[in-house]
Amino acid sequence: MTTSDENVPDAVEESAVVAPDAMAAEVVPDAVAEPVAAAPAAPAPMAPPSAQPIGYAPPAAYAPSETPNTWMNIVAFVTAIMGLAVVPIVFGHLGINAANKGKAELKWMGIVGAILGYLELVFWITIWALIIGGTISNVNDY
Repeated sequence: MTTSDENVPDAVEESAVVAPDAMAAEVVPDAVAEPVAAAPAAPAPMAPPSAQPIGYAPPAAYAPSETPNTWMNIVAFVTAIMGLAVVPIVFGHLGINAANKGKAELKWMGIVGAILGYLELVFWITIWALIIGGTISNVNDY
């Protein structure tokens, strides 16, 4: 029957135990030392899976537009000068809204176009009311 002491080598003398400092001072020749392999690089973290397939692009109609909408303010101003009443009102308000969101420039053109559009609308409604009312119907009577 074997006891646990039989498998253990003879007792080690205390002088044979080497202190950690003594091991650090020990020099090993280059021929005996084996090269230390570099630690393997950690793999790059994987992106979380997306709900859309790779290469998917949203339809162009839903893509946000980065082009400025300054043209609306210009159209409002020019059509107000031309005397069109409803067009400068519509484009003036659209241009002012775009300028407030930072997507357009020349906000003043939209404001002036909308104001002139409202003034023209009042002018044309007044003229047509006078014509229909009969005040301006017979200019040649005088």
